[in-house]
Amino acid sequence: MKRLILNSCVLLFIFVCLLGYYSQLEAQQSVTGGEDLIPYVRKIKQNKSVHLEWLYLENRIDQLPEQKAIVRSGKPLEFGAGYLYHGRDGLDEILINEHIPGQSYWTRAAHVWAIGSFHDQAQSPAIFVISALDFNRLRDEGKAVLEAEVSMDAGIMDPYPKITSEIPLDMVEQIWIGQDTWIRYQDLLSQLDEKLTDSGLKLKTAVHAWNDAQKLIIFEGLHHTRHDKETFYPVAYEIVGKYFVRQKLYEKMPRFRIRKKHISYKQQLFRLISG
Repeated sequence: MKRLILNSCVLLFIFVCLLGYYSQLEAQQSVTGGEDLIPYVRKIKQNKSVHLEWLYLENRIDQLPEQKAIVRSGKPLEFGAGYLYHGRDGLDEILINEHIPGQSYWTRAAHVWAIGSFHDQAQSPAIFVISALDFNRLRDEGKAVLEAEVSMDAGIMDPYPKITSEIPLDMVEQIWIGQDTWIRYQDLLSQLDEKLTDSGLKLKTAVHAWNDAQKLIIFEGLHHTRHDKETFYPVAYEIVGKYFVRQKLYEKMPRFRIRKKHISYKQQLFRLISG
């Protein structure tokens, strides 16, 4: 009996390790692609000023033959591995409360659709980065929808990923901020704890933790307080766009794939244990 229990524990341990391995393997798939975009991106890098070609990185992916074929299949779709981005004001409150509240729209192209809060009417604008695979899991749980405009003839799917529930911050991979917000946070970090309010101390602790984890990305030269709603977009577009290309994030723009039925680790473990 003892040997049977021991063997069962060993098998369970191996199963859990395999689940973790295949989860990491899935997260890595398609993230390091983008070779088919290299000539296009090289052309972008040669032009140091803002130009419209940056807008079409997303479209170039969707025009690839294999992507067109997937859309034309008419089958339910989801994202492959990669990153999605959401921009909004209110980072202070989000860090204090440890979640992104309400529903939120996400994009594959941060430099185009996630920069709308970097103007002088915002207090603490930011861009949040999550895994597209986490979006798929939220969708399976009924907490997200992949709204889209689909052209079956052209094989094009224009996605509007929407998360319909609040998002815990531990799901967020990175937070991108401008220089004005970082200057204010540096001042906060320099203050003594006993001189801060409860909310101020919570914010300081959160900023310290995100910065120490190297998950807080600061865009030098992006001063949201210097631009109004009429003038901010070209500046934010160029700074975030250059970062997007320089960091090769075009390689991590998720592509479409036929939707898979995801089973959580808990469900798989329950099935294993229950036989």
